[in-house]
Amino acid sequence: VSGLALGMGALVTARGYEQGTDDDVGSPRAGGRRPRPLARGAAAIGLAVSTLLILIPVLWLVIRSTQMDQGETGFWGNLSTVWSAGFGQAFITSALIGIAVALGTVVIALPAAFALHRSRSVILRACGETVLAIGLFQPIEVLIIPLFTLLRDLGLLNTAAGVILPEIGRALPLAVLLL
Repeated sequence: VSGLALGMGALVTARGYEQGTDDDVGSPRAGGRRPRPLARGAAAIGLAVSTLLILIPVLWLVIRSTQMDQGETGFWGNLSTVWSAGFGQAFITSALIGIAVALGTVVIALPAAFALHRSRSVILRACGETVLAIGLFQPIEVLIIPLFTLLRDLGLLNTAAGVILPEIGRALPLAVLLL
């Protein structure tokens, strides 16, 4: 993921995006700068390397899962063995938790971002953005023990809600700032 983010950052930098509408980006009249061919090439190489770094492990897994050793049944046999050994239930549970976190984050962050953006008070807006930025840089190590204690007291240990609610809380500052 970090490789993809670095590659996208290189592309944005190389394209010379500036604030304004899409029509005036890069236009001499708007004061935008045109992307240099060397910067675009570097961005393309960065994106290609990032993509390869992400796809190589996936490709290796696909190739390895289709190889048959002595006494193995092949891809579908391996898949059914892994699925019946508990991976299927774990996959479904993870997908449902991921969907719940994504939906919960958007449902809560969208009105918060709207209110922060429409705030007329510059001081209130700056304070809100500062609090959100501080929430982004809060290390998870600092939160582990208080979060465990809170979840234990609420009876949410070993439950889906005990995973979903902290994840929504962890994702909210970034979601509000991005929206």
